[in-house]
Amino acid sequence: MASIIHWLNIFASPFFTNNKENNKPHKSATTGLPKKTNPFLISSGIFTSSVADPKAIEAALAVMLLAPAIPMLFMGEEWGSKTPFPFFCDFKGDLADAVRKGRRSEYAWAYDKYGDEIPDALAPATFQSAALDWNERDEPVAQRQLRRLQELLAIRRREIVPRLAGATFGAAKAAADGLLTAHWRMGDDATLRLLANLSDREAANTSDVFKGTLIWGSELGERVPPWSVHWRIG
Repeated sequence: MASIIHWLNIFASPFFTNNKENNKPHKSATTGLPKKTNPFLISSGIFTSSVADPKAIEAALAVMLLAPAIPMLFMGEEWGSKTPFPFFCDFKGDLADAVRKGRRSEYAWAYDKYGDEIPDALAPATFQSAALDWNERDEPVAQRQLRRLQELLAIRRREIVPRLAGATFGAAKAAADGLLTAHWRMGDDATLRLLANLSDREAANTSDVFKGTLIWGSELGERVPPWSVHWRIG
């Protein structure tokens, strides 16, 4: 349920990241900008492909890439890179010392638990660990995700982008069974609707307003398959 609440926060304030260590949301100063200009950032500092169920990743991409807010991806996420993406920098002198001190203070709980296992942001090895393995992109699983992402972006370009000017967020609702619904009023007065089951179990289809032309997903009956995302507009 916590992950569903995370999506609700994102829809309500599109520039949204989550500090998983202390479960506190962080919003940027872009919150007051028109929602069509706000980036849609869902990141944790590591690639989700290294820790999450592939079906959950596919569902998250289908939600993120077709929602009106601007989606943002880390390098390599388009094909599901499993390379870690730790924070790194090459500061010198007092600034370098301040970075080390600040990170130890902000993430004291992690240093207490993991100690020297936490990468030093200023160590060359930390930077080198984040270098992409480009051969990974040629693997069948990576190619499949890349094709899916390209398909989603093509739909976004055709169905979402032309309607962004003047688009406004409507409402979103999360159910205990993992069902997420949301809608937006687009710039041409069409309504963009989302119905997603962000869980590993079937959920009852209780939505009676999921109308419009299907642009992603499938026709639904009384049940919504696990990790499935469905978008309509009209």
